[in-house]
Amino acid sequence: MERSAGAGTETADGGVSGSGQGFTPSITADNESQYYATRLVVTCRDRKGLLSDLTDALKSIGLQIRRAVARTKDGIASDEFFVTRDGSQLSDTDLDAVEQALQPVMGT
Repeated sequence: MERSAGAGTETADGGVSGSGQGFTPSITADNESQYYATRLVVTCRDRKGLLSDLTDALKSIGLQIRRAVARTKDGIASDEFFVTRDGSQLSDTDLDAVEQALQPVMGT
C-alpha cells in the first residue's frame, strides 16, 4: 500500500525538491518498504518546534513512533517516521487519522 497527499518530491539524498513558491506540503505513507512499521514522510515548510509538534500529533492519535529521521533543506523539512499502532502497520482508517492530525501542524 502506498498513499500520498500533496506534492513535493523526495530527492536521492533525502532532501526535497519543490521548495519554490509552488511548493505544497505532503504526507506520504508506505507499508511496503518496511515489514515492521508504516513509513510516513511529512514534507512541509520548516519552523521552530515543527518536529515536536509532528511527534505530539502522531502520539495524540495513539501511534507509537519506532524511528524518526529529520531533514531540512532550503527551509523545507522532510521528516520521516516509522510508526505502528499496537505493534502493527497502519490501516487505511489509521492513515485518514494521520492526515487529519498532521495537516494543521503542517500549515495546510
